[in-house]
Amino acid sequence: MWCQYGNNHSGACLVFSRKEIENCVKYQVDSNYKSRFGYVYYTQKEKMPYQTYTLNGNRLVKEGLEQYSRSFVTGDLENIFFRKHLDYRDEVEYRVVIHYPSDKTLFIKVSSALQGVIWGDRTADEELKKRNDMCNQAKIGCAHIHWDCGKPHLLLCWKQEQT
Repeated sequence: MWCQYGNNHSGACLVFSRKEIENCVKYQVDSNYKSRFGYVYYTQKEKMPYQTYTLNGNRLVKEGLEQYSRSFVTGDLENIFFRKHLDYRDEVEYRVVIHYPSDKTLFIKVSSALQGVIWGDRTADEELKKRNDMCNQAKIGCAHIHWDCGKPHLLLCWKQEQT
């Protein structure tokens, strides 16, 4: 997905600790809010249940927009947020979904979960050295992708010199 999401192979991929992200959410989000953590299920044969993508107008009028929306989304988190077409299976995507029914923006600090950065293979060597220094200062891993015969290889950046 480096072409689509990685600034045409010159961008970055942030590497987070899944466990630490979960801890950040658990400690920073009120337990009254419904949340779900998990890997996305990739499928081609199974169809989404009809109720996953269909609104019930009678229920909407009866319950009102707020209540209906809340029950619609929280009632089928699995199909709405954790199912994708088989074409995307190589992403091996892990998601965190939090139902936060508020007008305020929910901000979760996840800097403690950042483990490293992987730079695209079109990142110039002089830029890689600068970015490696930034990663070393932040005490996180630094690597870059190198493509060979259509296969990605993860290469570590330069190690910090001991003084």
